[in-house]
Amino acid sequence: MNMHGRKLAWLVPALAVALWSGSASAGNLDFSAYGAVQFCCEVETDGPQGGDNGVDLEATGGFGVGVDYSVWDYIDVGGRFGFLWVATEPMDRANIDRNADIDIDALIKGQYPFFDGQMEVYLAMPIGLTIGVLSDEAEQAAFGTGDYDTPVGMNVGLFAGYSYAFLAYLGAFVEFGWQLHWLKTNVPGGPTGDAKYESTYNQVGLNFGVFFRI
Repeated sequence: MNMHGRKLAWLVPALAVALWSGSASAGNLDFSAYGAVQFCCEVETDGPQGGDNGVDLEATGGFGVGVDYSVWDYIDVGGRFGFLWVATEPMDRANIDRNADIDIDALIKGQYPFFDGQMEVYLAMPIGLTIGVLSDEAEQAAFGTGDYDTPVGMNVGLFAGYSYAFLAYLGAFVEFGWQLHWLKTNVPGGPTGDAKYESTYNQVGLNFGVFFRI
């Protein structure tokens, strides 16, 4: 066996031991519920005439539920299902009801535990599908009585967080970061063909909630 072969022969069992030892304290399954507040910035809309139309956003509120599972000492994977109620400043001035964004996300967390896992600091990245639901008033203002396709797109975020388990099975967390949403819709049957609209917005976000651990 040559030198590279001997190195590989040692590397494989060493890697297996490292993965096993890393997962020795794995297995925590956390169910969470949280509130969300997002603020800052504009929504940019690209329509049939081209160019971006930037409009300031009002503060956004919402809530969600999630689950994550410890696959190794420092890595959790899971998912989140959240709702956000979004409005622009012109919508607020015109007393138009807020729209809803429904986020269906996969989640990966890199975390570092303290005190045998009672306290953790972490970075969490949700990424996944977003479905937009327009309020009746917003739909009327944007499209009149015409039909339109349900706005669909994606979202991605990055949050720094802190969690603390008050009991073996119950704790709380808070996280601060950034989230991007991108949505696309189509209005069929116009005089010049279908009209496509794309909207993008970034916001700074604060999530806070509780988790139940089993």
